[in-house]
Amino acid sequence: MSSGAQLLRPSLSESRGFRYMFMAWVAISTTLLVAILTVWVESAAGEPFEVVGVVDAATMPAAPSPSEQYPSVVYGGMVWSLTEARLIPRTEDAFSRPFVVTELLATNITQGTELRVRKGDLAIVLADGSLHPAQRLERTASSIRFAVRPGRTTAVTAVFELQTNRDPNPAALQLQIAEPGRIPALLPLVGRPDEPMYPLDADIEGEPATITDPDDPSRRMIIDPDAASIDIDAGPYRAAIGERLSVIEVSVQRAASNDDAAYLDEEFWRLDVGAERLIPIRVVKVGQPAANTDEVKLLFVFVAGPTEMSLTAAANTDSPVAYSITAPYYGDQ
Repeated sequence: MSSGAQLLRPSLSESRGFRYMFMAWVAISTTLLVAILTVWVESAAGEPFEVVGVVDAATMPAAPSPSEQYPSVVYGGMVWSLTEARLIPRTEDAFSRPFVVTELLATNITQGTELRVRKGDLAIVLADGSLHPAQRLERTASSIRFAVRPGRTTAVTAVFELQTNRDPNPAALQLQIAEPGRIPALLPLVGRPDEPMYPLDADIEGEPATITDPDDPSRRMIIDPDAASIDIDAGPYRAAIGERLSVIEVSVQRAASNDDAAYLDEEFWRLDVGAERLIPIRVVKVGQPAANTDEVKLLFVFVAGPTEMSLTAAANTDSPVAYSITAPYYGDQ
């Protein structure tokens, strides 16, 4: 090897010295950085400080819900809000059809039920009453269906091809939300929907009654109905065409509570509506205002028509108690 080559190649001792110096520099730098971070943490944790650049949630006005901002209707636990509607006129082609495009917000207002929607649940209603189902859904994972979790809002675009040879008057069009056989909800494309007729408050008569606790004969229970109404919507449940829902809230005072308490059994309750004798399709404990009190909600389905009914508590025991319920007349709607 030439002497020039030897000058370009550092000696073994020089290489080791350079590595030692580099390692020492890294160690010192790391120590200083840790010291700075430690001082910062102690200062931030131990001294008063002011948060800047963040709006205090207590003073910030609450954001309006979609139903407060846009025309909206409720259907089976879902609030449908119309943010925009567009009419695409047909062309001169003989086979051309007009299109309607709706921009919607679907908000699930139930407590614990995921709600599913199919494109067939949405349709445009023309002035002549004809229905034109959605052709497809957009901005969703599928063009034919989507789901919304409890408390969440999903934006969806629904596209409708109207089977008519004439461009309709947009002010005469309505969006219909309805599963097969269920009472539909209607949302006009122009203007606001009519004020909802339901729920209708009903009068419930009867004093709080003390009965034997079916779970323990040595204990007593107090049954006290709080409210009753006639409705077409109850959480995720939508009344079928020709039916109505009776929603009754009852306060139950008891010595002890358990998940399978007798008053949470459907057979414990009965509703007499005309000649019909019904048990609830759902019994739900919705609250506990006191340590010894449960709030229970009952849901009954009955054939539309009667406005007078009778609720019986402890119907499957030897000490039933009856309460009279009278609802306002609701016509054929």
